[in-house]
Amino acid sequence: MLVGGLAAAAVWFDARGKASGFATTERVGRSAGQPAKPSRAPTGKSSGKPSTQRSPAGQPGGPVRCTPNGTLYCFPKATVDSVSAVMKSKGGTCVEDDQDLACVTGTQAENTYVTLQPAGKDSGRLATLSAMTFSRAAGENAKGRQVVIDNLVESMPRLLKALLPGETKTQQAITAWLPKNLENCPDKPVRIGGYNVNCDPPTQFDVTDREGDPLSSWSVGITVGGQTAFPR
Repeated sequence: MLVGGLAAAAVWFDARGKASGFATTERVGRSAGQPAKPSRAPTGKSSGKPSTQRSPAGQPGGPVRCTPNGTLYCFPKATVDSVSAVMKSKGGTCVEDDQDLACVTGTQAENTYVTLQPAGKDSGRLATLSAMTFSRAAGENAKGRQVVIDNLVESMPRLLKALLPGETKTQQAITAWLPKNLENCPDKPVRIGGYNVNCDPPTQFDVTDREGDPLSSWSVGITVGGQTAFPR
């Protein structure tokens, strides 16, 4: 989902707990991997075709062409607007980030950052969803690693229900896959229900808040996409 070498995407909040903008942070060098905003074409840790994993038997759905004659594939029912509406209903704040829509829920200390990637400019069709959870605190933030894992796993059923309405078995399969693979994410995307699924393991890095005070931050993430998937 994430590409090393890009600036880390961080979201900061005002005193009311609302998103007040995006701050680019500088990594100090605590971990080998560096969190960043998803690339325009999420590919996991390496290029190449997704690994093979059988889709849930009898499961309807799967990615569809974003346009009748196009070569990109999107989610069949979910749109950028429908998923962002669910985020907003849970207290989230959404802002445009280039062509993507970025939605944030939570607080400055702990939050979930969801990027909704449309099929193209001015398109409401949804091609990819990426979700990251963050935990920031002063000092070593020793508890942060487990916090981000727990928060991501806990948030996935709600996100997947909005992303894959009617595809219950695929929702369940992705939900079951995530905690089993977060500690050692596959090098290539795994295909579940026709969609490409890949994750980024817990990563620790150093950031500063708006006042310049140092913080230790943990992040973990998952990407689910129809953009590079093949229809079943």
